[in-house]
This record gives sequence, structure tokens and C-alpha cells, in this order.
Amino acid sequence: MSALRGFARPKLWLGGWIFGWALCIGLSMMPQPPEPIDLPDSDKFWHFLAYALLAAWAGWIFATPRARK
Repeated sequence: MSALRGFARPKLWLGGWIFGWALCIGLSMMPQPPEPIDLPDSDKFWHFLAYALLAAWAGWIFATPRARK
């Protein structure tokens, strides 16, 4: 029984999700580059957007416990 949903190339989607997390962690550790428009705490918006996208992606590729039975 697989924890992934039954769609074409599930390992590719899982690999993309893992790569997304690695990219998110790596970019979060880098110093913020200068921005053309100075918006206070704009990095918080981008962190929120990245984490929300990765959470939605996980909800899409992983099967629910009920579906695995």
C-alpha cells in the first residue's frame, strides 16, 4: 500500500516536493538580496507563500489514511 495517491509518475511529484523543501530551506538561510522597493518584512510574505504552496502540494500528492485502507 502506497502513501502516495494513484496518479501518473507519483515518484516524480514526490521528488519535486522534496526538491521544493530543499530549495525553500536553502533560500531561507541565504541573506536577503536588496530589493528595488523597500517593503518592511516582505520576506515574511514570501516564506508564508512558499510554506503554503508546499503544504498544499503535500495535501495533493499524499493519500488520506482513509484512502490507504
